[in-house]
Amino acid sequence: MLRFYRRDFYHRIIYNGNYEVTVVCEKYEFTLNSQKFDIYCYKKLDFNHIKFVFNILIESNIVVFPANLRLPQFIILGYILSLFNKKIFFLGHYKGKKGGSFADYLRCIFYTYPFKMLTYYKSESPKNIKVLPLENSVNTDSISIAKNKINYKHVKSRKLRIIFIGRDTEKARFDLYRLLANKLKKYDIIFHAVGPKEVISDNVRYHGYINDEFVLANLFSQIDLFLYPGNVGLSLIHLFHYQIPALIHSQSNLHYPESSLFIEHFNGLTFKYNQLDDLTQKVLYIHENPEILMKLQNNLSTFIAINSSEIMASNFIKYTDN
Repeated sequence: MLRFYRRDFYHRIIYNGNYEVTVVCEKYEFTLNSQKFDIYCYKKLDFNHIKFVFNILIESNIVVFPANLRLPQFIILGYILSLFNKKIFFLGHYKGKKGGSFADYLRCIFYTYPFKMLTYYKSESPKNIKVLPLENSVNTDSISIAKNKINYKHVKSRKLRIIFIGRDTEKARFDLYRLLANKLKKYDIIFHAVGPKEVISDNVRYHGYINDEFVLANLFSQIDLFLYPGNVGLSLIHLFHYQIPALIHSQSNLHYPESSLFIEHFNGLTFKYNQLDDLTQKVLYIHENPEILMKLQNNLSTFIAINSSEIMASNFIKYTDN
């Protein structure tokens, strides 16, 4: 799946790296108006599709496969293409769903020799295996444009305004967010949700699914805290770019690699995993001590300097040029 948040990344490697890029995928959410960018979309890889895709690979100098052991065909193709002196890379998280297990370690070794492995973050990678961290990011150009257009600044309020962004899945634990919101009805706390379907009886302001960065920027200007009760991923980075600190659970091995950019007491706070009472106490503590949020927000003022699609693309060009 070619996601929209990758648009900046591909745009930059085409124009900054002077690459011609072909993406082979099942679905896509964007394209680029460039002769140097092409998408080959398939629904089922029959013999004719496989033959066509293989011809694309043979004509390419650099090939990047997803690092997923459940897709052994990519590993086989990697070995075949290496016979043709192609540069072969595998891109993926070092941490799997269970978080930094021995299986992840073996997987990393498997993709590093004889190939090269691109990981998402330096901080998630093993110290004794040479991997190439991209420093994964979101569509930061769109964020900058939206923030500049609306003259983005945080709107202060005496109320604590909290937001959840994601889907109503087991991973996200939106059910815990709803329980918290209904438990704290009597307090000056406003709960927002972007993504899940509306439940009328909830003490939550539902906004549905939003894919417009300008709409999100306006909404984020009125938000003080990002709360994700489940296993957090890219949404953490998205909110950090708007200087919104996070409250996430403390079981770090369950989070996705993006959580490696989370630093407790610097850009956010934690609560005990799956513990509504501890989460409630932490939210009330933040509500009663607004200076804590101000400090965390100020610490995020330079986040763009360490995380952007520009940095990610520059790393990719550097690794693939060598």
